[in-house]
Amino acid sequence: MPAQPTPGPWKYEFNEMGGYDCMTDSYDIRCEEKTLAVLDFHDYGQRSTHDQSITPRVYAEANARLIAAAPELLEAAESALYQLDLLTPQETVAHKLLSAAISKARGI
Repeated sequence: MPAQPTPGPWKYEFNEMGGYDCMTDSYDIRCEEKTLAVLDFHDYGQRSTHDQSITPRVYAEANARLIAAAPELLEAAESALYQLDLLTPQETVAHKLLSAAISKARGI
């Protein structure tokens, strides 16, 4: 059985010079005082698939917001699937999408 994720709420915060090499900025995903993940702004020579007119910080912050919302999004998806099961016992596209997302988040 996969390990359970750290319970929320999670938040993200800007960390100047907190990146991988301690010379680049990052966004830290945190729960209370514990750092769960660090989103570094630097691509370390990897080819970017992003729009080059938008700065890496914009992408890092967008990703940080999404990651920080993960516990609440998982709870909402599980609640929605439960309610959908009560209303519509047959499997629908919504059932499949919610189930797949929940399974992915839960590692099942």
